[in-house]
Amino acid sequence: EITIELTNNCSASCVMCPRELQTRKIERMTDDVWRKTIDDAFAHDIKVLDLCGYGDVFLDKDVFRKLDYAKSLNPDFHVYVSTTGAVMSPRKFEQTLEYVDTLKFSIYGTTKDVYEKMMEGCDFEKSISNIMGYLEFQAGSSSAAYTIANYIVMEENAHQLQDWIDIWEPKMDEVYVWKPHNWVDGRNYRDMSGMTQSTCRRPLDGPLNIASNGDAHVCCYDFNKVLTVGNIREQSIDEILS
Repeated sequence: EITIELTNNCSASCVMCPRELQTRKIERMTDDVWRKTIDDAFAHDIKVLDLCGYGDVFLDKDVFRKLDYAKSLNPDFHVYVSTTGAVMSPRKFEQTLEYVDTLKFSIYGTTKDVYEKMMEGCDFEKSISNIMGYLEFQAGSSSAAYTIANYIVMEENAHQLQDWIDIWEPKMDEVYVWKPHNWVDGRNYRDMSGMTQSTCRRPLDGPLNIASNGDAHVCCYDFNKVLTVGNIREQSIDEILS
């Protein structure tokens, strides 16, 4: 598996996500960097392309052209996408169904006031309409992506959790419920004092992360990509991991 950030741009400024602390240039991954990453992933026999970076892939206008290149190399690449659904318009439904294998929707409230407080910048009615529209489109197709609804429980939306589960569990293949993360030092939701230091063992025993500019970095929560270990433009995956 490899995690690839097509863009670090997002239509949402969710309260738990330290986007205001991001110092990186907002950009989309160039075709050259994408092709180099996919070529290396193919040569390395990587099976899963996880496109859950620090942005929404549907803000990359070339996302489906890029995915077409990946699938032309390996039709069995499993493409995993996370999105708010805010910019997932109906004209993108058919290509989403064609290229995406797992589709995770971030939905952090059941009412307009809570949702838009949690996910500033997203319009509740538009996002839900896009999500429901896609699910209805998929239901009428002979193929289907594996769908996930994602909820992060916080003080602002904890009272809606059960309603949220009741709404989305019947509509999705799976639902995720999480507590907020600290995003390294971007937030302070979890008290880590007194805890024994541990590691997820990435990148040697977990996905290597490739940022939109090609930087290879260790931690998926490193939103400013401080802990970089190379760049895919100049090195192969084997060289980065060596």
